Amino acid sequence: PRYLMGQLHLARGDLEKGWEAAECRFAFGVQRSEMSRREVYFPRWQGEDLKGKTILIWSKEVPGDEIIFASCISDVAAKAARSVFECTPRLAALLARSFPDCDVGPESPTAPPSGIDYHCPISSLPRFFRRTFADFPPTRAYLRADPAKVAEWRRRLNDLGPGLKVGLVWRSTLVPAHRRRLYADIDDLAP
Repeated sequence: PRYLMGQLHLARGDLEKGWEAAECRFAFGVQRSEMSRREVYFPRWQGEDLKGKTILIWSKEVPGDEIIFASCISDVAAKAARSVFECTPRLAALLARSFPDCDVGPESPTAPPSGIDYHCPISSLPRFFRRTFADFPPTRAYLRADPAKVAEWRRRLNDLGPGLKVGLVWRSTLVPAHRRRLYADIDDLAP
């Protein structure tokens, strides 16, 4: 119930209460076991001063959520002497390009790098950096596209000739049978 109450606070715009209540998600499940594994090596960051310190940020989120929470990475990097971000492997290149002030790499099943003072799950960062709507930075763009891929897509779209181009992309690795009914077929979009 506390986690659901946190979701309700977030939906109503009470970010401070929402993020605090959402922390109970670590009391059970996969995130709890991942948290325990990290705590074997170093303490969890609870907002302490990071001057002269190194923090490991890690994620066990689905890629979309990981991208959303990554908006806080630069905030952490600005406070710490060094920030290390272990992310979903398929996001590593994008996030490394987007956060050059942070050591970004794919998550590792082995022991974490040495020299870490604290760890923090990426989903807990808004608790410290997005407590009100005024805490969100004025710019929304924090992801940096691969310039070579941008040039390739520009060429491909130009090759289609003039006129409106509409692209639809949806791909999820979370499509169990009970969720399939929630996804539109491409034929449904034809009209």
